[in-house]
Amino acid sequence: MPVELLRVKNDSLLLEDVMALYLRAFPANERRPLDVLLRDESGASDVLAVREGDGFVGLAILLTWRDITHILYFAVSEELRGRGLGGEILRSIRTLYPRNRIIADIEQPYDGAPDDPLRRRRMAFYARNGFAPTEIQYTWRGERYIIVAMGGSVSEQEFDDFWDYFYNQRGGFDY
Repeated sequence: MPVELLRVKNDSLLLEDVMALYLRAFPANERRPLDVLLRDESGASDVLAVREGDGFVGLAILLTWRDITHILYFAVSEELRGRGLGGEILRSIRTLYPRNRIIADIEQPYDGAPDDPLRRRRMAFYARNGFAPTEIQYTWRGERYIIVAMGGSVSEQEFDDFWDYFYNQRGGFDY
């Protein structure tokens, strides 16, 4: 059965499921408040609940500027991992944004990282699903990240322009 991506707002019945998985899947130092994205009416942000049939299976939280769609958060429910749902969700995101370059931040694998095997599996997962590493590497909140992209690479300048737009040019969008 194919997955279905459903847009979530503050009044959505699926918001509770999305928030619960968000809190379980991401460490506190990586989480940002989602209220700005949930209230956004511009079309720049998508808070997506993922269902398979009638069951909630995951979430994807995206931010789009021009032809770049950034996967800010992406998770499959713990008990459903390893069934190919993650790849199916990424294909569905690609279908939702067929002309865009899609990027994601992943924790950079390196010898000595406390969860290095998980980081390497995550890198391999994205590679299997058509993503390639870009030149962009950065540190945020004490964690080292690398940007991977599908549908074309993104330069460091484009990445900076993406965030400059949301932080500095778009008033009131404090994410």
